[in-house]
Amino acid sequence: MKILVFPLLDSLRRKRETGLMKVLPYLAPLAALIGVVTWGIHQQREEQEMTRDVRDLQREVVANTPTPSVSRKSADSWQFLAEQVRLSGNPATEDAADTDALDTLTERLATMNGHELLAALEEIGGLGLQPDLRKMLENQFIRFLVEEDPQSALAVFCDRIRDDPDGVGSELVPAIGEWAQRDPAAATAWLDRETAAGLFETKTLDPQSAVRLEFEATLSGILLASDPAAAADRIENIPLDQRAEVLQLMSIANVTTAGWAAFVDLTRTALPAEEREGPFVSAFSELVPDGDFVKSAAFLEAISATPEERTLAASWAAGNRLETLAGQRPLTPDDVAATRAWLTSQAPAAVENQLGEALARAAMEGGEGGFSAVALLAAAEFDRSHNDDLLVTFLETADASDHPAAARQLAEKITDSTRRNEILEALKE
Repeated sequence: MKILVFPLLDSLRRKRETGLMKVLPYLAPLAALIGVVTWGIHQQREEQEMTRDVRDLQREVVANTPTPSVSRKSADSWQFLAEQVRLSGNPATEDAADTDALDTLTERLATMNGHELLAALEEIGGLGLQPDLRKMLENQFIRFLVEEDPQSALAVFCDRIRDDPDGVGSELVPAIGEWAQRDPAAATAWLDRETAAGLFETKTLDPQSAVRLEFEATLSGILLASDPAAAADRIENIPLDQRAEVLQLMSIANVTTAGWAAFVDLTRTALPAEEREGPFVSAFSELVPDGDFVKSAAFLEAISATPEERTLAASWAAGNRLETLAGQRPLTPDDVAATRAWLTSQAPAAVENQLGEALARAAMEGGEGGFSAVALLAAAEFDRSHNDDLLVTFLETADASDHPAAARQLAEKITDSTRRNEILEALKE
């Protein structure tokens, strides 16, 4: 038996664990979207930063080291390299691929500038390779050309989005952002023109192109940093049933505090109240992933948070904070006391429930002692507050059924006999 009354939390936690758009069937659609998309945004941003660091290192190494020979074959042969790419992309033949050749290809592409990458693509296009083989090889260039010349990357590869939105399409998403940073007017005009021309129309029964929403979110995020009014106009021209997803995909990590306020104002004006939670939580967790209370308070001050937003942020900050600490070391009573003080200062009416949720997240994080150690802290807090809400929320949110002995011992403390019996019965399942 697994009790789960916090699907939004469960969804956001999965950003560390699984790939984009793979959602457990019992999650509410909005909750799942928050977790998956948030994970996707963070992963894409981290991968881009890592790629830049790796490429700088590769340029330095390759500049000072002769390119190694690749066994008996020539790494200069595009035909040969195309064949290795094909082999590596097939689970049945990937062991037969020449990994030295593939490494050499990556090194070569990493050291090329935009003109060199385009020249190489032109050369490959004139070799008379089989179309599928040529595409496999050319697709290796995408991420490198996106960084060096995003406009050309879109021009060369955008016609492949419709056939491969999750592959080529997702790889090209950063290009619209890179281009918009250099020339927002041109990037905006290109996206509008291609959207009108049907570039993002899918071949599936789903009328909504997920990759188009990623393009919209990336462009709008750049505009938010430079021209908040233009970003707002763009969001308001998106169909209402798609706005929440676009706003949730947007990144506000690189905007000023005024940009934070502009983003939250946008969620307030562009979305109905019941759809604002996802984008708000996604943005807040991006800015304060570890739940630091000082940073969280600064965010709330910058956006002139409403009482509802303050309560929501307080809960997520508390959960993020204890979860982060639990992944680093055992929690202490002082950690719990600081969390209670934070919640009391921000959302006094919901302290017990929110503290129970935060402790549950820490328990699910694991670490030394895991559930049993955090359960002892929850019991100590209950002994001070004598509030059943803390224990009930903790047991309903944490993986209590995986720790039946400790969970039953904690459940016995619940003073309301009806609620106590419900928890105990659930633990038997």
